[in-house]
Amino acid sequence: MSSTQCHVTWLHPNLVWAIDGCELKLAGDKVHLQNLSDLCSRYKLPPLATEYVPCGKEVAGHLTRLFTRLGPPLFCKRDNGSNLNHTAVYQVLADALVIPINSPAHMASYNGAIERTQGEFKTYLSRWRWKARSKDQIRLLVETAAHDLNHRRRRSLSGKTACRIYFGKNRLRYPKRKRKAAYQWIKDLAQRLSSTIGDDQITPASWRIAARQWLMKNRMIRIVRAGKVLPYSSLNLCHN
Repeated sequence: MSSTQCHVTWLHPNLVWAIDGCELKLAGDKVHLQNLSDLCSRYKLPPLATEYVPCGKEVAGHLTRLFTRLGPPLFCKRDNGSNLNHTAVYQVLADALVIPINSPAHMASYNGAIERTQGEFKTYLSRWRWKARSKDQIRLLVETAAHDLNHRRRRSLSGKTACRIYFGKNRLRYPKRKRKAAYQWIKDLAQRLSSTIGDDQITPASWRIAARQWLMKNRMIRIVRAGKVLPYSSLNLCHN
């Protein structure tokens, strides 16, 4: 690990979900998975499986179903894909009081945890692709993959399963009043940071720094660089 690299430990399940898409071949056809993962517990939420890249409204609908079923996280990390930044997605996040954090352009490592999730799905599905002979079987296989991955004991979780951690007693439950206060705090700091570099509008980098500062101030994350825990005042920014 170089001096510029750092690792983030997310301290509460349901604090932040990461979302991203990947493409693979099953039964001779292309399948697109819109994956979501809880970053603290590594819990894989049920993916959206389609034969094409889903549009923004389809992603928004999938998020709405998951929020209703499991409760919304406080943050959602995503890349800059047009379907993930569609107005319908913004509206769903706003209605649920979920704070979005966008990755820097061309920096996949910023959302590295979801990249690892994609890899786990691809490995699992490639092993069982012979069972996928129809669209219904493909969707069932994808759901089975999420279930099986969530019930594997993991060294990174001290031998526990993602399911046990995600639904455990440490799961974040944040009321609307606190969600609104967190958003306003981040917005105010991001505005001040942007103003210092002469921008009237909040820049994506300022928003990421402000979000990170709020997370550390409220002891929601722990950041380690080269074996050293960083103070919350550090302006270095990295998320995994």
